[in-house]
Amino acid sequence: QGTLELCVMERLTNELKGAAAGVIREFMVEMQTIRDHLTTELAQEHPRPDIVAQDAHRRLGAARTLGAHALCALLQQFQTSQPRESTVFHAESTEALQRVITGTDLALRELEVFFQANLVGAEA
Repeated sequence: QGTLELCVMERLTNELKGAAAGVIREFMVEMQTIRDHLTTELAQEHPRPDIVAQDAHRRLGAARTLGAHALCALLQQFQTSQPRESTVFHAESTEALQRVITGTDLALRELEVFFQANLVGAEA
């Protein structure tokens, strides 16, 4: 069982038609960028909870759109451990954020496989 709902990806591909490759690639780039931001924040002695919360919220939207429901669950667990209004980054949030980063890596690998198998050559 993968981290992506392939039926969501297939439906999205059908709905977007010729624009699917570009749109899905943009989502993948955004997920990678946010993943990198979260990794950078996590490496800081004092991660900034407001920045991390914003990035996690943005990632949740992309994950939902792409059918990455396992990643959505990890993001929601993180958001529960680290409320948006919090001014302190909690220890349990660090563990939850590490799971989000790992989940993002898995989702990105599966997205790349889907992209290569179904959309390569369709990019404009």
